[in-house]
Amino acid sequence: MSSVPSHNSSRILIIDDDSHVRRLFMQFLQREAYLLDEAASGRQGLEKISENSYDLVITDLQMPEVDGLQILNAARQKDQDVQVLIVTGFGSITTAVYAMKIGACDYLTKPLQSDALLIKVSQALERRRLRSVMREQECRLNEQTRLFQDDMELARQVQASLVPAVFRSAELEVRVHYRPMLGIGGDFADVYEDGHGLVYLSVVDVTGHGIAAALVVNRVYSELRVHVQAGCSPRQILHRLNDFFMQTFTGISLFLTMICVRCDLKKKKLVYAGSAHPAGLLLSTSPPSAATLISQNRILGFSSLPVDQWIEQEIAYTPGDRLILYTDGMVETENSRGEPLALEGLLHIAQTCRSLPAIQATEAMIQQTLDFSNRAPRDDLLLLVADFL
Repeated sequence: MSSVPSHNSSRILIIDDDSHVRRLFMQFLQREAYLLDEAASGRQGLEKISENSYDLVITDLQMPEVDGLQILNAARQKDQDVQVLIVTGFGSITTAVYAMKIGACDYLTKPLQSDALLIKVSQALERRRLRSVMREQECRLNEQTRLFQDDMELARQVQASLVPAVFRSAELEVRVHYRPMLGIGGDFADVYEDGHGLVYLSVVDVTGHGIAAALVVNRVYSELRVHVQAGCSPRQILHRLNDFFMQTFTGISLFLTMICVRCDLKKKKLVYAGSAHPAGLLLSTSPPSAATLISQNRILGFSSLPVDQWIEQEIAYTPGDRLILYTDGMVETENSRGEPLALEGLLHIAQTCRSLPAIQATEAMIQQTLDFSNRAPRDDLLLLVADFL
């Protein structure tokens, strides 16, 4: 990367096979305290360019053996920021203009005029300075971008570790698919087995996207795990998370929706509580039916409520049933006409994938949702499919 020269440290090479012309250049430019070097031929000029670094090369266009265009190519190949000023007679202006098209910064016509020379040299060196500054800034920006991307990738891996891809037991198989809009986001799912026949399935959606939402997710995940490991009921979990959110994020306009389902694998029943979260779906095969697990409570982080005002409900299931939990990005996905997929559309997709195992069904449902939109998602997509065996 080239350094940015100051006015009196700018190094200039003058190439001309006419000693009188070279002497004039040297006289005019020495007054400005530039660092000057000269070459008496194009070939000598190539040698000096190869051996040294220059901010500006002033070269005659018409020279034997090695002409100004060859000088231009050599100088630009070595340093793409170097400025090359072409000197030409009146009859070669067309060639000089061509030289500008392929990289020369400007041209001068003979006989030389000191004022025109000094102006064009000053302009060329300023362009050199600006290009060097821009290149250094671009390098710094590229390095900062690389560091940011590395951090984002690490954050993505950390967040992905919070979302269990697959859970299997003798009575239950769970598959989770998470597709954040920005690499990381505010959706997450948790699967926790207590070892005594209870499995907690939780899906959370923090308002917003990106880094801020992902940081909140990490805090909420840790707090959630405390309460499921303590054996709290779904409504107790919502109550305690709400209090935690109110105390921890006071003054910040952040909220979260959530659904928590406690699966009692011995009694074959689900106890669930939701806070402004999209309704879960329980698909049965005998007889074929679809029950909705509708959220009964307000959004978390809005206001404090005593635990007895948080509502939970229960529903029985039979082996062979399928539970589907998701975040709002699934049902709010829009097609080209601006129509949302909505609950009805998601239910239709779920029914078309009913015969597939949980792992394949999850992938197929995500893909059909993306196909419905036919464009990049505008929200995080999270889908949890649980099959009761």
